[in-house]
Amino acid sequence: MRFLSALAVAAVLVSPGLAATAHGQTVGVGRGGGSGPGGAGMPTGPAILAPLPEGTGTITGVVLDAMTGQPIEGAIVAISVTGNAPVARVAREVTDDKGRFVFAKLPERADYLVTAGKTGYFDASYGQQESEVSSGSRIQLVAGQTFSTARITLKKMAAIGGIVTDENNEPVVGIYVRALAVSSIAGARQYAAGPIALTDDRGMYRIAGLPPGLYLVSVPTVGASIPAESDTIVATQFAPFATFDPDASARFVFGKYPIPPPARNGRAFAYPITFSPGATSPTAATPIAVGAGDERGDVNVHIQPQPSVRISGIVQGPAEAYAGLTLRLLTADLEDMGGGSETATALVGANGSFTFLNVPPGAYVLDASRRLSEYVVLGDTTVFQNRLPMPPGTSGYGSNSSSLASAPPNIGVVTVSSGSATDSFSARTVVNVGAADISGLVVSLQSNVTMSGRVIWEDGSPPPVFFASADPATGKLSLGRPTAIVDAARSQTPDEFTIEGLHPAAYFLRPRAENYVVKSIVLNGRDYANQPFDLADGRDISGVVVTFTKQGAKVQGVVRASDSTASPEATVLIFPADESEWTNFGLTPTKLKSARVSTAGAFALAGLPAGNYLIVAVPPAQGQSWLDGEFLKRAARSATPLTLTWGQNATVNLTVGRIR
Repeated sequence: MRFLSALAVAAVLVSPGLAATAHGQTVGVGRGGGSGPGGAGMPTGPAILAPLPEGTGTITGVVLDAMTGQPIEGAIVAISVTGNAPVARVAREVTDDKGRFVFAKLPERADYLVTAGKTGYFDASYGQQESEVSSGSRIQLVAGQTFSTARITLKKMAAIGGIVTDENNEPVVGIYVRALAVSSIAGARQYAAGPIALTDDRGMYRIAGLPPGLYLVSVPTVGASIPAESDTIVATQFAPFATFDPDASARFVFGKYPIPPPARNGRAFAYPITFSPGATSPTAATPIAVGAGDERGDVNVHIQPQPSVRISGIVQGPAEAYAGLTLRLLTADLEDMGGGSETATALVGANGSFTFLNVPPGAYVLDASRRLSEYVVLGDTTVFQNRLPMPPGTSGYGSNSSSLASAPPNIGVVTVSSGSATDSFSARTVVNVGAADISGLVVSLQSNVTMSGRVIWEDGSPPPVFFASADPATGKLSLGRPTAIVDAARSQTPDEFTIEGLHPAAYFLRPRAENYVVKSIVLNGRDYANQPFDLADGRDISGVVVTFTKQGAKVQGVVRASDSTASPEATVLIFPADESEWTNFGLTPTKLKSARVSTAGAFALAGLPAGNYLIVAVPPAQGQSWLDGEFLKRAARSATPLTLTWGQNATVNLTVGRIR
């Protein structure tokens, strides 16, 4: 049960390293997935629980079904305080038959967060009624106060279903169907891998546990080709699946994907990846909008075979770089997706040769890399339970996942690494497939880039652990998100870092350390704190100097409604005044942040770099709209200009207003 385990963490441990992200959400809590360096927070060791002193305040409320308005019995409700140890003695309560809960003897505070959940529903916090993606309101208590209006509405998970039929209008049984979320991430449109399902004996599928949003439904068809010399792989890993031997050099392996019809007149056939109702590319498909609790049972997919071709060639590079390497052939619109989004895979032979069998016509990107990253939907189950099988011949896969500051709260990122070989070489080649076979294709492996540097700690001693991630500036995860983790207790050089496996592209360097803010990132006299490194020439970079400070700026104030009363129904957005920083800001922007106001209308945004900003208060439903650069253009017209210096505590009072 996703919520029980996640909420137990929220109730028992809310450490400073797992506190607010740019959403005001908690990284790794209540969203599914695993843990790893990512998002705006970072994993930390267990915190020492420090129960708050007993007080005289009380918070009571009710948990309701958002669709019916009826009380929910047996919901688990947790109370926590942000950025500190939790209220350990009142970790959680269970609602009664009228959906009620109570937390008593609470000390005076301004940052109580009350969260509820139950199986079949998405977690929600008090103050989250207006938007599926907004964070909750912080409850402010004074001594002796009873806050009796903590009303929490839970939204049921959505589901999409339908039937898959083939060219003969017959149901296709026992194959994978997958949902892809369509989201704005890092200021651009991206696809995120969602849950999978198998069709039953009627060809019907049902994908459940979906957050509200836009989705594409796809039938993946990953054809795997392996060298004939690797027959032991077929015998040991894929014996239950159908295989055939079209020539002496390679074999073709089916998983739980549609098996194409037999060859005719010497021409093999293949099913391309297909999107509902029958499109063969995501850009040609119509996104399906689902709301909370929606049950769509009419999303059918019709697949059609196409004549296929054979692609063969050679991988050039050091033998250790291509040994055991799997090549991936992805349609041009899915080149930033991970495993399961390929049209075909090919295991490279001992001499560097490879063969793709049964490839339908189309425009493709051939990817040669041992590390795959993709956006994923963090829904009812963990992303690893929903992962499609890895290609034949791969072994020793390791994974990690994390939330993201530049994506909706239900979207995360997963990175998968293959085998024990390092990700020191890679290649991406455009391949256009027509009606004729392709032979002699050369894939030249290029050395990936390494970035290294040192850290200066102002205002204190180094923390036990710090991270340095390279975020692709465009948000395209085909470029990976290499991360260095420096453990001061184990490292011989605790103030130095080295990031390996960067592709020749533009990356933001995003160092992160608990209780610190990045002040500057300098190379050759130029500051890269707010601009990406251009690694297009493929040369290694050394001598980067990162300066951390504890003197981050803070903005606080009160948000009022149009009638001048304090407004608890608002989200405050702060973003850079420079319009060029509103798009392509990477996965963890440092100058774009948001915060929900407390029940007294108060807000606080801390850990900001010095600079020129715009700040505005909007309804919670627009709290995630900063992900869209076009929205920021409209918001800038009514925003308040603000210049922050290092260590400054600024006070700004705002009036909430919807951005049209």
